[in-house]
Parts: sequence; C-alpha cells; structure tokens
Amino acid sequence: MNEDFIHYLWRFKKVPVLNLQTVNGEPVEVIRFGNYNQSHSGPDFKEAIIKLGRQTWAGQIEMHIKSSDWYAHQHETDPAYDNVILHVVWEHDVDVFQKDQSVLPTLQLKDVVSKDLVKAYKDFMQRPQQFILCEASVGQLNSLGIQFWLERLYIERLSRKSQPIFTYIQQTKQHWDQICFMQLAKSFGLKANAEVFEAVAQSINFKLILQYQTQLDYLEAILLGQANLLNIECEDNYYKHLQQLYKFLKSKHELKPVGFSAEFFRLRPANFPSIRLAQLASFLHQNTSLARLLLKAEKLTDLKPIFDIKVSTYWKTHYNFGKENKPSAKKLSANFVQLCVINAIIPLQFAYHQFKSTLDFETQILALVRSLKPENNSIIKRFKAIGFEDYISSALETQALLTLKNDYCNQKRCLNCNFGIKLMQQ
Repeated sequence: MNEDFIHYLWRFKKVPVLNLQTVNGEPVEVIRFGNYNQSHSGPDFKEAIIKLGRQTWAGQIEMHIKSSDWYAHQHETDPAYDNVILHVVWEHDVDVFQKDQSVLPTLQLKDVVSKDLVKAYKDFMQRPQQFILCEASVGQLNSLGIQFWLERLYIERLSRKSQPIFTYIQQTKQHWDQICFMQLAKSFGLKANAEVFEAVAQSINFKLILQYQTQLDYLEAILLGQANLLNIECEDNYYKHLQQLYKFLKSKHELKPVGFSAEFFRLRPANFPSIRLAQLASFLHQNTSLARLLLKAEKLTDLKPIFDIKVSTYWKTHYNFGKENKPSAKKLSANFVQLCVINAIIPLQFAYHQFKSTLDFETQILALVRSLKPENNSIIKRFKAIGFEDYISSALETQALLTLKNDYCNQKRCLNCNFGIKLMQQ
C-alpha cells in the first residue's frame, strides 16, 4: 500500500461518498474533492469543500498511509498545512492535533473501499517486472492517449530541466546573452564536465566575450585559463602564447579561475575539455547575439548554420596541448548538435517564454523538438520491443519515454501515470 493508491481513490472518486464518518463518528459529506497537487509541495488536494456535521468547510486535504505520518513528515511545523480541513488516511493510529489543540478530522479508508478494488491494485503492482510493470498490457492503450501522455511527459521533463535557468535570470538580471552563454557552455561540457564548464561561463562577464569576439586566441585563452588548463609547464609554443595572453587578461580584468579542474579521464579525444572549450571559443567567435540566434529558432535547420564552426589552425592538428595528431576539421557532430539543442537550447526557449508569459509558446518548442531525430539508446530499444515503436518519430517521444522509465516506471508511480491509471480502470 502506498499514498499513490489513496490519491488515486480520491482523484477518481473511488471512495463511496454515502454514510462516510470521521474516526470520531462525525458525518462527512464530500461536496468537492479538490484539485490534485502534483508539485509534491504542500497538501495533496487543494480547494476542496466538505461538510462535517452541519458545518461546511473549504480548504485543503492531506493524505497518508497512517495518521502518524503527519508527524513523521513534520507537517505540524509547516504553515502550508495550517488550512487542512480533512486528513484522509488508510489506517488511523494516532490523533493529529491542530495549532489550536483541536483534533484534525480524520477519515479512515481501509474499511470503506471496495476489497475488489484493493485486490486489483495489489495484483497490478505485484506483476512480474522485466522492463516495466505494464509491458504485457501496452496493446490495451489507446493511440491518442499514448501520444497525449508522451507530449505531457516531455513538457514535464522540460519544465524540470529549465528550472536552473530561472536562477540564471535572477542572477544576471535578465541578461539573456549571458544566460545563453552559461547554458551553452554547460552543454558543451557534456556529462563529464558540465559542472566545470558552467562554472567557467559563470565566472566570465559576457561583455568580455563581446570585447574580444573578433580575436579567437583571446577567447581560447579566457576559456581555457578559467578552466585551469593553462597553469602547467608546457613547451608547446601555442600553449605558451595562450598562457601569456591569459596572464595579461587575468590581470587586466581581475579574472578568477574556477576552483576545480576539467576532467580528461576516460574521455575520447573528441570530448577532451581542451577541444570542447576550443570549439566553444570558435562558436562565440563566429556568432553574435546568442539570445537572438538561440531563442527564436523554430526547427533544426535554423540552428545548423550557427553550429557549423571552424576551430583555429592549432586545434585542427591537436586534441590537447603538446601532442600533434593527424589533421581533422574538429567540426561539431550531428549528434553533439542534437544534444546541445535538447539539453541547452530548448530548455532556454522554454524558460524564456515562460518568463515572458508568451501565449502558446509550446507550439514553437514542440515543433523544434519534433524536428530532431529520435534517440536510440538501450531504454528506447526496450520500449520499441514492447510495442512503442509506432509512436516514436522524434526526440520528443524518446525524451518522454526516458522520463516515463526513470521517473514513473522505476519508482512504481503507476497511479500517477496515465497508462497505469487507464489499465487500473480497465
């Protein structure tokens, strides 16, 4: 038994409403069940209306497995729970006291909910799991329902990924070029160096980038120096050139390098932080007004030209300082560009339009993600194998399925998932 089941019973009105009583014998009439709060902050249902005896109450409803969970979760110290009018629990074990020392009205469900419904829930949750619990029942789902839920899952994923950008907005006082720079740098760092690259961008005022935008070696010196990649002894002439440039720029502009170093360990040469920062420098060298370029794009073809960069002559024959390799253009691969669009540009657009309260902005964002090819990792291959292949046409669906697997299936949040709810109702 978990709280998701109690939420399910209340959301879909599976609780018999006739002759309900609190644990103290007071008649309960549910006039309005309230709005389900999926934010995980505050009471579970808001704007509910109930009648206790002859008194009608409007407020919030909180739910737990046991009444004592109220104290286990420390709700008694949280003002967000001061307006709770009814405590709905599976099993009542202790009285809960409100701030005025009156007992919080409590409704116990274990004796009033259909035993058949409880059995159906337990049978559903105890299915043998190979990949996901409902994999044997995917064929029972409606195609329109699948498409709708995948779109909502993607928006949920995007909302979560865009949250750090709202911190950027506050920190930079809405300087969108600076925000785009920080988000883009984080994306160039990939998983191994995202934190370092983000810190590097945060340590550099974008005005400095604009000041030296026409001088590629200056941009390389700033980025590599701030990432602590120019602080060793090396006989390479270009390294010495950048080291001297950085020494001059660091003194002139009072630059402070980040407090930790970029990671090379177990990375392929194409992903070395030295080459990725050199590519980022070239990106900044070739593109002006990041906000104008990144925030208005509506499809992948709008973005491809700005990612078609050319690294400086030195980096065409190097992946790191001091070791020469066969010449290569070091262009950004299509897969890398797609990752930047998914992880940086689309969250940027989402945060920007939310902040600006743009009407119908989801249309632009969904069009952009649908212009990206679907990903093809092990999780997506498994979803295809159990019946989702016909629904995967772009990165929207694959990103949504990653959210479904990691945030719902793995956590057994079936009764928060549209698929699980549909199958339970059947």
